[in-house]
Amino acid sequence: MGENRLSLKDLSRAGHVTRWHTVRTVRQQTLAEHLYLVTVVAQAMLEKISSTSPSNADRWKLASWTLRHDSPELVLGDIPTPMKHLMREYAGRDVIADIEADICVDFQRSKDRIDTTYLARVAKLADIADAISFIAAEGTNEHARVIEKKTRVLFEKQLDLAKREYPGYEWAGADDVLQELLQGEDAQISYE
Repeated sequence: MGENRLSLKDLSRAGHVTRWHTVRTVRQQTLAEHLYLVTVVAQAMLEKISSTSPSNADRWKLASWTLRHDSPELVLGDIPTPMKHLMREYAGRDVIADIEADICVDFQRSKDRIDTTYLARVAKLADIADAISFIAAEGTNEHARVIEKKTRVLFEKQLDLAKREYPGYEWAGADDVLQELLQGEDAQISYE
């Protein structure tokens, strides 16, 4: 397809494109909400795991990726994880990644900037943390609880992988951010 870009109009639809359509939830999460929250969580994780203050370049690369990481959903919708696994199995390669790269060159460029760095692990952990937070608060049935448990296991696996691949960072900080996200104080309550 070539140098395809999602237009500004395409990107503005993130406010009504929804996620989690295979899991019963109290409310729908929009793509815009997810992209924003992953970016906020990733920046908090970056601060916690860095032994020194992260560079502005790292902050920008991380934000650039987290604000785009699911933008192909504007065209494809939220493809459930089981379908992604089945497509890889049937095709013998990651067809979804190929399609996503073809849909939006900006998406691929942002991904390429962090792909072989610790920032990719930070972004993945933040993405999973948002999933855990959303499903813990908004999931309504046993299926949602199972998905939450599986997602927590995935977080631990990704955290272990990050520790092995990039041992020079304080990866326990990622878990601290997840716990703060799930159990932290709510400043608004203090004012009510």
